[in-house]
Amino acid sequence: MIQRKVERIIRPQAVSDGAGVKENRRHPCRCHADSVALVRMSPNSPEKDKCIKMDNMNTANLIGGLVFGSIGVAAFIYGKKQASYKPMVIGILLTAFPYFVQNAALLYMIGILLVLALFLFRD
Repeated sequence: MIQRKVERIIRPQAVSDGAGVKENRRHPCRCHADSVALVRMSPNSPEKDKCIKMDNMNTANLIGGLVFGSIGVAAFIYGKKQASYKPMVIGILLTAFPYFVQNAALLYMIGILLVLALFLFRD
């Protein structure tokens, strides 16, 4: 049921202009590409239709973000309890960087380097 609603929103709709001619109406930002979804907001919202770009929504990025984010939170908590700034800073970096890296290979390389930095730079 939800899938049908999303398909109905994303597909261009044929609209009659009154003279019997039908045209396809698209969202102004032409967001009906594969990597962009059209999301319906509340009717009272100034942005009724909002385009959300979903380039980095693949399984590798989601799992990498979850794993490195979890390690980062644990490192931050450890650093806070031990009053050591190095694990705290590396923990913040591990938690935040998956939001900014879209390439899965680069995400895993940076994550592994930061996890190694946890062990190399301990007190």
